[in-house]
Amino acid sequence: MKRGSAWIALSSLGLAALLLALSMVTWRQSRAREAMAELDRLQREISLVQAERAAMERRIQILESRRHVLPAARERLGLRVAEAGDMVFLAPESAAAARPTPPSHPSTARRQP
Repeated sequence: MKRGSAWIALSSLGLAALLLALSMVTWRQSRAREAMAELDRLQREISLVQAERAAMERRIQILESRRHVLPAARERLGLRVAEAGDMVFLAPESAAAARPTPPSHPSTARRQP
């Protein structure tokens, strides 16, 4: 009888260990599925944010374009595009350096009568 009860105890212990191992595998797999679901949710959120960013960048390009700025400046600020007669061309720096500079000290300046 001792052998039979030892075998039953050992079998019961083995069955309990097997059930514990299966429970641990099930728990680990459920945690992995939860983590994968969270990862999938975060990847979808990242994709949405990237799409919003791309849309915002396109909107910025449109708003910064000359096609949009000119009418807005004309309408809101009363500005206009300069015409050829409105433009003044300045001489290059080399020509400006050749011109005499006015005296900087008051004692050397000529007085007008």
